[in-house]
Amino acid sequence: MNQKALVGVIVALVLALGVMIGLYFSKINTPQPQQISQPAVEQSPIAEPAKTSEPDSSKTPAVPTVTTESNPMTYLNNDYGFQLTFPAGWENFKVDIDDKQVVKTGIAYVHFLIPTTDKSYPTATLSTGEKLSGYADVIAVSVWKKSQWDKQINSAQCKNDPTPDCPFEGSKLGVNSKYVFDISHGNGLFPDDVMGKISSLFEKIAGKTSGESVGEKLDFKILPESDLVL
Repeated sequence: MNQKALVGVIVALVLALGVMIGLYFSKINTPQPQQISQPAVEQSPIAEPAKTSEPDSSKTPAVPTVTTESNPMTYLNNDYGFQLTFPAGWENFKVDIDDKQVVKTGIAYVHFLIPTTDKSYPTATLSTGEKLSGYADVIAVSVWKKSQWDKQINSAQCKNDPTPDCPFEGSKLGVNSKYVFDISHGNGLFPDDVMGKISSLFEKIAGKTSGESVGEKLDFKILPESDLVL
């Protein structure tokens, strides 16, 4: 190879080497693109399907308690602890409680009045002194302190020569630890539309006293004792 050709080859190699070196430094100095981090995507919690519990066959399903309205023909006295239910024909009865002499006599009276259409019948006078027209005072439940009942019924007066004020075993409705209850009807004549109701109520059932018979017809009941007065 002649000298001129050799010089050309060397020059070419030097140029090629220069180009390569230039490309190398150009790559180093060229800023690299920054990696942009993507914002974290919050994953919505996946709600697990609600678990449906199988009915427990060992448990009895709850049954709602059903209550009925109070019978308007039933009278309930929580103070003395008794109740009774009147038959048909005694609708719209009224109650008058006379307890003014309890301290002195040991007796309270629960009067029951029923309507009458007899305009000539005297106006009823309540224990408060008020007047009630169109009603007849037909029966009374006497509530005796038990100690008073025992004292009176065993007294010489009531044993030998009883008066209307003496207690009478035959009219007894019932008894609890504090009271003895008996039944009586008013004195005198009642209106015609009331008399039949009184007569049928006091008609004796065979083998029973008046008190037992009336108590059965009125479904008389002694209530559990709590907060009783007297």
